Order: sequence, then structure tokens, then C-alpha cells
Amino acid sequence: MISEIAYFSSLIGTALNYYNNTDSTTKANNVTFKSKKIFIYNLFSVYTSIYQEIKDFDPNIIMSSGDSYIGAIGCYISKILSSKFIFDVYD
Repeated sequence: MISEIAYFSSLIGTALNYYNNTDSTTKANNVTFKSKKIFIYNLFSVYTSIYQEIKDFDPNIIMSSGDSYIGAIGCYISKILSSKFIFDVYD
């Protein structure tokens, strides 16, 4: 499945940002990386926003990396969208 990544024409990455008070977007070649500020009071809206962005992008593969709840969210979204799923588990 990892070898399939090389054939994609574009990639998007979204990070949950616990340390900064601003959202940011960085683009380089065919990769877009978004950082979303997250606080206890905006959890639902951030997750809703991420889901909508992923749905609009219509990925073949969804990859989550980080804590187990991040993996669970990615897995759930991949099931809804019928995408393949990769989880990078931290020790």
C-alpha cells in the first residue's frame, strides 16, 4: 500500500496544533499541509472541519499518526469514505 503513495498527483496533511493560537497552511509542489489550532472548546468544530476537508479531497488512502484517539478518528473517517487506512503507532 505504501508504494501507491508515489502515484498520487497531490497530497494533503492536517495536523492538530496544541501549542499555537493560529491555523496555518503551507503548500509546496503537490503537497498541502494544514495546521489546525485545537482547544477543548473547539474540538467538535475542528473534527467536523477536518472531516469535510478529507471528504472534499476524496483520498484513496488516509494515514493517521500520533496518539490512539487520532488513529481512531482516521480509521472512522476512512471507513465512512471507503478509503484504505494506515496508522503510524507511537511507542
